Amino acid sequence: MASIIGVALEEHAMRIEVGYGLEVWLPDALAGRIRSETTCASFGRGAFGDGILKALIQHARGARG
Repeated sequence: MASIIGVALEEHAMRIEVGYGLEVWLPDALAGRIRSETTCASFGRGAFGDGILKALIQHARGARG
């Protein structure tokens, strides 16, 4: 079970892919909410590292239930 967080800085895009088996703890809707609510504000300020870190923290919280 794994997930991937992909970021394309020049394209201003970020995506969270939830691995097989994790959908129970981290459904696509939650992954989308993490992306839109957690990273967009940080990315808008140019704080890409901060946005990714916050997404990882929220992702871990979601995956643990």
